Amino acid sequence: MIKIYMSYLERDMDFALKLCNKLEQENDIEIIVDKEPIEYSEKNTKKIIHKDIDYFIIILSKYSVKSKYLRLELDRYIFEEIKSEKQTIIPIVIDNYALDFPVLPEISKREIINFYEAWNLGYKLLLEKVKKVNKTKVTIKEANPKETQKVNLNFLKETKKEFANGNLCLFCGAGISIEAGIPNWSLLLKGLLQNLVDKQLSDLSLDPKKQRDLAEFYYDEFGVSSLIVGQYLKNGLNETFLPDVRKALYVNNPKSSKLLDSIVELCRPQRERKSLNAIISFNFDDLIETNLELNKIKFSSIYSEGHRATNAEIPVYHPHGYLPREGKLADENQIVFSEDAYNSQFIEPFSWSNLVQLNYLNHQTCLLVGISLTDPNLRRLLDVSMRKNSDKQLRHYIFKKRYNATEIFKKLNETELKQDRNFLTKNLIYMTELLEEQDARKLGLNVIWVNHFDEITEFLKKLGEE
Repeated sequence: MIKIYMSYLERDMDFALKLCNKLEQENDIEIIVDKEPIEYSEKNTKKIIHKDIDYFIIILSKYSVKSKYLRLELDRYIFEEIKSEKQTIIPIVIDNYALDFPVLPEISKREIINFYEAWNLGYKLLLEKVKKVNKTKVTIKEANPKETQKVNLNFLKETKKEFANGNLCLFCGAGISIEAGIPNWSLLLKGLLQNLVDKQLSDLSLDPKKQRDLAEFYYDEFGVSSLIVGQYLKNGLNETFLPDVRKALYVNNPKSSKLLDSIVELCRPQRERKSLNAIISFNFDDLIETNLELNKIKFSSIYSEGHRATNAEIPVYHPHGYLPREGKLADENQIVFSEDAYNSQFIEPFSWSNLVQLNYLNHQTCLLVGISLTDPNLRRLLDVSMRKNSDKQLRHYIFKKRYNATEIFKKLNETELKQDRNFLTKNLIYMTELLEEQDARKLGLNVIWVNHFDEITEFLKKLGEE
């Protein structure tokens, strides 16, 4: 007896029941299907575990291709495939949208059966496939550049439509500032630690090089959490804390970059489209504002409760605080830098910054640039927004860089695992990228994979083209 489990959404129930009834007429096929569609199974937190299943049929439609629930269930099947070393997933398309939609990377390596153009032919092909009881081993393949390009082009088309309608908001992380010369988090902390060494160990009369060496030694060797180091710096530097952070931010005299230029162009309204709805930057620096001002684009920096933007201005929100390069620093310039500040932001659901982020996540399409998804508060807000999303569609997007196989191979070659480095390189990258994509989906995010960060700039340029 061939056992088949079928996965479908509520809106595709009629097709699913029709196919089930047809398959049940076959003498050697047993259909296992939940009475409730998968979105209800997920709401009831029911774990779908089926042993000895020969095939999992995934119904792809205009509703399911972007559904969080289908993708979560698909993830489970993929891990079952890997464990059993058998190809068991059979994707079928049932409408024109699903037929034209760039297939999910996990599905693209499999034969997709077309029920939309010819139901009877689709059923015949499905029957031939399941009766073979395919025992082909799962093969881990490297990402196909053509498939990635196809998926990314579709994401570009979708975000471009939202952008043209004025519904696109940009969430910006450290990645957009580092390219322009702002120090990364590690270098920033080490620079501030050097200031603290100079202040607290002044009796040792250490020269600047020794101060720097001691700061790096402490940061690298004692393995203290960055948030704890931040708390230590805030307490130790005390009244000079904010000026010292500002000085460290702009020590390299950062100005602009190709990525920042492309963001600025998205803020410039054109004849055929509107501009960005808003920018939410988790960076302390003023690089976005400086470049907007140079291009005579009206904006308003919002970094504390009570700040507002006019209809003619693009709001640039700074949920973690704002330290402009020039001007006097006031109480409202406080930044989220240490553990106590992160905890305060996390436990205050009605803080202005949390409400702003939730508002854009709930009502706009958001594109995350230069963000690593390690901020616990942002993850919580994404999760809350996804739970409030009634149709559970993945409406937001995040750029992620693929892992470099050559680099992984070289590192494995320096360990005792070098004899298995070819196999491990391919499998480790596949599994890691799969897990990262699953994590993003659970937070309501589509992943735009890139091999190089320059591709992000090109994507944003094409986004702004009329």
